[in-house]
Amino acid sequence: MTHQVWHDPVTEEHYICNQCGADITSDPWGHINNSLMNGGNCGSYHSTYVTVKQGYYETVTDKAAWDEQVLVSKAWDETVTTGYKCSSCGATK
Repeated sequence: MTHQVWHDPVTEEHYICNQCGADITSDPWGHINNSLMNGGNCGSYHSTYVTVKQGYYETVTDKAAWDEQVLVSKAWDETVTTGYKCSSCGATK
């Protein structure tokens, strides 16, 4: 049996130059400085959210549940001392 699972779109905040419209997310101030040093007029930017991965449906196959027994370690017999008895007087502790 299968069913559909929805995965939401993935968005990221990006910085866009207000003058030339370039995506300057990686280095906004470097873009502005480079523009001004080369006679350009880029001087400000704004942020916007950009979809970097569209939402989508995924088909998932359902698997039957099962009980599985797993041997963690082999069983063993153990002698447990629960008290002591004096062999000469018979007192117990």
